[in-house]
Amino acid sequence: TGERSGHIAELLTDDGSGRDCKLRVCGESTSRCVRRAKLRPVRPTLEPNEVVMTSGCSSEVILTRLLEALEWGDAAQALQPEIVSHILSFLAVRRVDHEDVKAVCASSLDVGP
Repeated sequence: TGERSGHIAELLTDDGSGRDCKLRVCGESTSRCVRRAKLRPVRPTLEPNEVVMTSGCSSEVILTRLLEALEWGDAAQALQPEIVSHILSFLAVRRVDHEDVKAVCASSLDVGP
């Protein structure tokens, strides 16, 4: 399936044998099997009140590079840094502790018979 280095992936299945496991590389829609020995867990440091990108987004560094690389028009104009920061602000959320989260109400939808 090819070598993957420095990528972050979601572990989908692990048979416990220590040989192969199925994962999906972030940003890709397909899954792949890799040798368990080639993986190492990434445990993010959880800082309270840290501003992070919403679930499913690439890192802020990657998104910044992508947005700054956009060009349009005859003069090949790029987005100004202030506009890039403004766009990224809509994708960022403040991290909270699970202990600080509580449900205040709930509802369900009636999907019919």
